[in-house]
Amino acid sequence: MAAMLLAGAGIAHAQIIGTVAIVSDYNFRGISQSANDPAPQANIDWLSRRGWYLGLFASRIDLGHDLPRVEADLYGGYHRTLASGIGYEVGSIYYNYHLPAHSDFNYFELYAGGSYRWASAKLYYSPRFGGNAGTRMLGRSSSAYYFTSDATYPLPRNFSLIGHFGYSFGEYWDRERALRAARPYMDWAVGGGYLFRHVSLTLRWVDGSDLREGRNAMQNILSTRGRVILGVSTTLPWNAPGP
Repeated sequence: MAAMLLAGAGIAHAQIIGTVAIVSDYNFRGISQSANDPAPQANIDWLSRRGWYLGLFASRIDLGHDLPRVEADLYGGYHRTLASGIGYEVGSIYYNYHLPAHSDFNYFELYAGGSYRWASAKLYYSPRFGGNAGTRMLGRSSSAYYFTSDATYPLPRNFSLIGHFGYSFGEYWDRERALRAARPYMDWAVGGGYLFRHVSLTLRWVDGSDLREGRNAMQNILSTRGRVILGVSTTLPWNAPGP
């Protein structure tokens, strides 16, 4: 599929960029995906000048003994920013937790959102959240939503302020609440960033502890406790815009 899109859009009107990063913890919607341990990460993105994009994200994960250790997500969509500064985006993402073999955790999401200057909001929807593992745990497939609002406010001398609010809800989380295993919950983060030449540094306080069931997770597996996360990344080629 990627080859067909590349051919249709024209190589001359697109670019490929890559980002490599290391984070002190891999946070996903307030929940640790690496047991509060460091995780190397990488993105590769194909960007069309017309707004289409395709990408692959990979990260080390730690979801427990005998469970997948690598996440590799495929995503694609369309993004456009108008002259007024208003932007909009639609796309989809496939979460893949065990390459090359199939995993029971794999699932699919759709998303749509908007932005204005340094602020954005996005809504995600999965018709079968958690894949086969979620279906087996709850006795049926269940849908889920995630709303996120993010801001990166630029400051002088290459500094920035970072803010985030997210809310997970829907049938999946309601059924988890009925089983007293989890519940709809909010997560939030606040911090700052600094761009030093081609290297981006971020320091954030991340908190998903509204999901109380994860506050005292054993061995920090899927922990939701508030924590400080440090991230260091760079995007290549260095003359390319960020992803």
